[in-house]
Amino acid sequence: MLLIAFALFSALSVPLATPLVDPFHEGEYLSPQLYFLGISNGLPVLIHGMLNYAPARWAVALCGSDHVVICTRAANMWLAATASAIWALSAAGLMRSRQTAWLAGLTAGMLLLLFNGTRIDSVGLHQGAPSVRDLLLLCELAALLGVLKCGRPYLLGLLFAVAGIAAAIGLFWAYSRGLVGIVILASGLVLAWYTGRSPKTILVAPIAFLATLAGMYLHDPAMFGQHIANIRYWGQHREIWTRPFPVHDMMFGVVYVGLIAVGALRSFQLHLAARRGEAATLLLLMIPMAAIYYQSINRSDLSHQMWAVEFAYLLVVTFVATLAWPLQLSTRWYSAALAAVGAMILLVLAIHAVRRPNSLVAHGSGSNLALVTRPLPNDEALEGNTARLIGAMLRSTGQHCTYVMNNTGVYYEAAGLPPCTSSMYPIYVARGDEETRIIADLERTRPLLIIGHDGSWSDAMDGKSIAVRTPLLSAWLDRHYPVSGHINKVEIRRRSNTGETGRRIVEAVQS
Repeated sequence: MLLIAFALFSALSVPLATPLVDPFHEGEYLSPQLYFLGISNGLPVLIHGMLNYAPARWAVALCGSDHVVICTRAANMWLAATASAIWALSAAGLMRSRQTAWLAGLTAGMLLLLFNGTRIDSVGLHQGAPSVRDLLLLCELAALLGVLKCGRPYLLGLLFAVAGIAAAIGLFWAYSRGLVGIVILASGLVLAWYTGRSPKTILVAPIAFLATLAGMYLHDPAMFGQHIANIRYWGQHREIWTRPFPVHDMMFGVVYVGLIAVGALRSFQLHLAARRGEAATLLLLMIPMAAIYYQSINRSDLSHQMWAVEFAYLLVVTFVATLAWPLQLSTRWYSAALAAVGAMILLVLAIHAVRRPNSLVAHGSGSNLALVTRPLPNDEALEGNTARLIGAMLRSTGQHCTYVMNNTGVYYEAAGLPPCTSSMYPIYVARGDEETRIIADLERTRPLLIIGHDGSWSDAMDGKSIAVRTPLLSAWLDRHYPVSGHINKVEIRRRSNTGETGRRIVEAVQS
């Protein structure tokens, strides 16, 4: 229960009722659900997977279309809390004694508070560890760890089924983690066979995996195909997100490679000692750490590099659990260690209180507890004045879709209009044929107004403007959608040759 409390606090204490802090990242989680309104133009190119639209669709179903922002944030926070609880409980479950389990669990709780509990907004929580994208991967990993450790045959079939189902859903939930999950599932089945699990029981996992994929296909064949297309697309166009690999980030690589080397050596020793279950556990935990670190190299920064830490910690815990000396330490030593971890937890809570002083107070302005007794703020209150005005203007035209040139997805949500193309952001568009396809979409849908540049950081991702990234698309937009006015710093672009209707809209924008 204590670990679950840590997981809940680290995620759910991040303030919900705050203005939009990052229109680019929050737009990725708010706007894709508009593709499913029945008036969209194709299926979406998603950067992550189902997590880009499922929580927002749940928010609409539960809270209504006027509270999408706050309820999507709440859904994502609960998902992050669930992922955190699974991770912390997995760490404690890897230990062989009650004392070592307590120490591993409290240390995991401290790391949760450090990685997630000190985040000041929902966007930061998305960049945390564990995060929403890790949920299905951690479910699968926990089930496979249970398979390698479980001594009750009647539970093995259930654990294999959970692993297969989680791997199948996880493939589309978060593409990057889903691919890692496929590798983990295949490796986990081999390791299960290595540890002596019955081949008939092992077959439950691939059967559950394939049955789940079949069910997803039958439920929505078109979206199933789009998920496959998205995975293929991002695999072919890694250059969209590539940036130089900083030399100082090599320190993470050195640590991870060192852990893999030590783990491999220890697993070989355990194999020689006929301790196959522990050897297999070490080998299994090396896979997500190595795979996620490899994925992070393409877009290296502190957040991406840290995503492998949660799996590195599980590997370290497993390594320690295979040693004899932790079981031989005195109760006094464990009491001192627990006290030290407790002191560090208090320190992290102090940091939390300094960064978000109101969030710890039940009725503070930053507290989520206050939302229980107060009306939920509607979307307009959180979107800001600029987004509200742009949304109202776009709705007044009667157009059924729009396009945002500056990679700021919240304008779609503010207007309640889906993108006119399958790629909601220009940054998603690869040079060449993909640019031509987006242009064809815009020529077909012909929105009266689109949103232009605003000078924000997302206008030129990684220092590259839309003109540099997608010159063909940029030139076409400049030619067919000249700037006709501004709302604050945001360009409003009108389709050329729109006659009297366009003139009236321009006057409205200028006013």
